[in-house]
Amino acid sequence: MPLRPIETRPAGRFVLVFLGDSLTEGYGLARDDALPAQVQRRFDARGMSIEVRNAGVSGETAAQGVRRFDTATKNADGVVIQFGGNDMMQGRSPAAIEANLKDLVAQARARRLWVGLVGMKAPPIAGPAYRAAFDRIFHDLAETHAAPLYPFYFDGLIDARTGAMRQDVFIDRVHPNAKGVAVVAEGITAWLERSLPVSALQRNV
Repeated sequence: MPLRPIETRPAGRFVLVFLGDSLTEGYGLARDDALPAQVQRRFDARGMSIEVRNAGVSGETAAQGVRRFDTATKNADGVVIQFGGNDMMQGRSPAAIEANLKDLVAQARARRLWVGLVGMKAPPIAGPAYRAAFDRIFHDLAETHAAPLYPFYFDGLIDARTGAMRQDVFIDRVHPNAKGVAVVAEGITAWLERSLPVSALQRNV
């Protein structure tokens, strides 16, 4: 696991932007049930001075995320990057997807933002060659750029090996309902607590 950077910053809330597609935006859900809002509630319950912002746009690919990175992360201290599902469904090459994600990480680093990655895994229907290449993207990026990785957005909802889904936690075959997002939020909040800079995890007093 990459070491947390030790640094100081002015007092105030650490602004963490979730930049992604419909899985971030909260397709079919009330705004308060979307992933960023559910993570925010968990941080608030822990007394942490972190402000979580939702910069998800349904239907977006990583390439589209690149184009709006600066606007979406204005005044941010950190960014969680969550893309890949739409790229995969559009049949984009793993190399092109990786290049876009690498660009997003580079933009974050150029702005001196903390950056974390939320990974995706291709389903069995994608075929073994595409699946192997796609699934390597996120691990390779995390290792190359020393970026914290949450390996699989759907952890606890989909069996990554077989593609079997928990039917009770989905709106359709792609988007989790509020109950499903709660499972994701628990995992991602715990990951962020392990991964964010020490200065971001200060408690409200």
